Amino acid sequence: MKGFSRGIRVAIVFFLCGTFFLLMRPFIVSFFCIDRCSVQFVGQFNSDQKKSIESFIAKNNSCLNSSLSVAVKKIKKRFPSVKKVELFSNAQGITTASIESEKPLLKINEHFILVDNGMLLQQKLFDQNYIKDLKHLNFLNSDFISETFDFDDMNNEYVGKMPGIFLKTALHIPSFLFQKYKITCKSSSKWLLQDKTQKNFFILWNESKIPNESILNVCNEIQKNLVSRKKFLGKKVRDWVADVRFEDQIILFAKAGGQ
Repeated sequence: MKGFSRGIRVAIVFFLCGTFFLLMRPFIVSFFCIDRCSVQFVGQFNSDQKKSIESFIAKNNSCLNSSLSVAVKKIKKRFPSVKKVELFSNAQGITTASIESEKPLLKINEHFILVDNGMLLQQKLFDQNYIKDLKHLNFLNSDFISETFDFDDMNNEYVGKMPGIFLKTALHIPSFLFQKYKITCKSSSKWLLQDKTQKNFFILWNESKIPNESILNVCNEIQKNLVSRKKFLGKKVRDWVADVRFEDQIILFAKAGGQ
């Protein structure tokens, strides 16, 4: 009987300890600190950006001495190009950090990348072998942007946040337009297609009316007519603009200089 009683007491102790551990587990995870960390990367970061992130995690004392959740926030704050951070710790105190980059969608101007959350980031952060094949468009700091964009500070990852109205248009432009035309956004109501072979001919459109093949065919006929009339020859060639923002009509006008 004594042995049986002792066995029951041991079982009760184990049960209580296990219950206590389960109840305390969220607090243990919450206050667990990073001692040693290996880093794995997912996405399109280049080697320099990977080294910068690894160095920050390894050397930043405030990050290493934080709880896991706080460390994640600090990493993402320091590197806006990081989309997702997952931290996994083992019993030996070694943490593996899985760092995922934001997904590059478009090249903007000469030095910037539009990523899938609408931010503009520095192009130099990403793998050049990947972004060289991205579609490219030009963007002016337009009047429909409430935020001031910092195009000049090349040391800052984050440039600005693009509004939904821009994303809705830019991400729905057909691929064939990027092949034939240089595309520029001046404002929500002024987008330009510039013919890559005839740089003095433009098609003006807005966010609600991306030119389709039917409109482009008419514009091509207008361009051919201008060529036959030798409007693109001479020392002072004007820019010719076909405005397609109206229903059932295209307005052609000439500009003395740029747009």
